[in-house]
Amino acid sequence: MAGWLKVEHSLTLLLPQTGSGSIRMKCFVYRSRKRNNTYVYLSERDGFAVLPAELAAGLGTLEFALELELTPGRRLAIEDAARVLQHLNEFGFHVQFPPNEQLVLPE
Repeated sequence: MAGWLKVEHSLTLLLPQTGSGSIRMKCFVYRSRKRNNTYVYLSERDGFAVLPAELAAGLGTLEFALELELTPGRRLAIEDAARVLQHLNEFGFHVQFPPNEQLVLPE
């Protein structure tokens, strides 16, 4: 996957916590119309500005799929919820690729 750029953002989000101290965050999931079985999680609805331009171009048009409340222990079909929360907090987005495909960033 030549041409993907390394993502380096400095973004801090204040995440609400439940009484038990567990992080809860509303997130919005979009389906890539260009790449099958590829989804983008965003911390804000239609908050596409956080996506690096080259990544956004590679994903093509994103179609809204669902809104969900995410906690570290929530079961997701493919992704680890704690990892998704970490990426939302660090970068403002998370990209879920098909299980047999990984994003390889050039060094």
